[in-house]
Amino acid sequence: MLTLQFACDRFILKYQRIEIGEITLDPCRINGYNSCFLDEERLKRIRLSILYTKSGYKIFLIIPLISAFFFTGSCSRRQESLERTIPPIAKKVPKELTLHGHTRIDDYYWLKDRDNPEVIAYLEAENDYAKKAMAHTEHLQAKLIEEFQNLVEQPNQHVTYRKGDYLYYERFDKDEQYPVYCRKKVTMEAEEELLLDANQLAEGHDVFALADFQVSPGQDILAYGVDTTGDRDFFTFYFKDLKTGELLSDVIPDVHRLTAWANDNKTIYYVRNNRMYSHFLGTDSSEDRFFLEDVSFLYKTKSDKYVLIFSDRYPFDWKGYLDAGDPTGQINEIVLPKLGFQCVWLEHSGDKFYFLHDNRLMEIPVGSVKLEDESEVIFSQKDVNIEHFEVFKDH
Repeated sequence: MLTLQFACDRFILKYQRIEIGEITLDPCRINGYNSCFLDEERLKRIRLSILYTKSGYKIFLIIPLISAFFFTGSCSRRQESLERTIPPIAKKVPKELTLHGHTRIDDYYWLKDRDNPEVIAYLEAENDYAKKAMAHTEHLQAKLIEEFQNLVEQPNQHVTYRKGDYLYYERFDKDEQYPVYCRKKVTMEAEEELLLDANQLAEGHDVFALADFQVSPGQDILAYGVDTTGDRDFFTFYFKDLKTGELLSDVIPDVHRLTAWANDNKTIYYVRNNRMYSHFLGTDSSEDRFFLEDVSFLYKTKSDKYVLIFSDRYPFDWKGYLDAGDPTGQINEIVLPKLGFQCVWLEHSGDKFYFLHDNRLMEIPVGSVKLEDESEVIFSQKDVNIEHFEVFKDH
């Protein structure tokens, strides 16, 4: 049996043929091959075993040997390239942080400052290292992406939903990365109206994300948020006149992705830096009305009658609600029966607010601010948890 075996740090290749004998050769002195193909320090030996058969014939496999040289050289060069590309190491800047009476040291707190030139330079160095380290897989990456795209058939159109006199939906055009948002009046046979093409908005940006857009109650103004920094927590909101297709002059920066319209078709509620505001179209954002501190997000009920306000900081509570029909009104702030009383998935229907608490479906009357007024809608069972619910017009 003839066995051709070479080693390159982590790779071993064997080629087997008729047994004939055994000799050992130095790979850097065979047929003129030198260190341009082989690293003598890394490749110590290629063993070519030749055992003699009864007839005395010898078999010398030059083709597998040459292939071995090329493979070994490629492996060696890749190994050297990775060694020459040294990963960046973030410097340590100790910072003392104290919370709840506990003090800890964070050596990398300085990386939190995304506008710091040193932070930007470090991140660029990390990206550069990753690109070099993965350079040998670029062809494979492109091949895999192409294969995935061919295997997964992109849906041309999502399920529609109705709001007033319109059917809203999104679709993906071929070879595009982002959806196109559209609507049709009354029936799907009507002419399509393009609301927003996220692909056009993303042009010229390395990073792009779109917040949950909101159509005004009169369905003539579209509020949408754009992030081109990669933060994903803060969006700049714009307002589009759906009748003319023109953008309004109103621009609100650094806004949480969830917003809610008041029913006057002119006021929109939003959260910035855990503070709740309202903006009246046509006015400067510096004049926006402040409502409440420690607000994480808000949303409008399916009934379109109330805006619900929440905090996801400890103790993770429902903060309050306000009447969407009265943009000049005050927030009804919730009084908790105990610290950490968590309300999950809150909705409104009729004269009640419904929510989940401890896997139980609960309700309180509209107008109440005390969760002590709660009552259980569906009585809990030991082996059954309620994880979700929906409200409809009459159910």
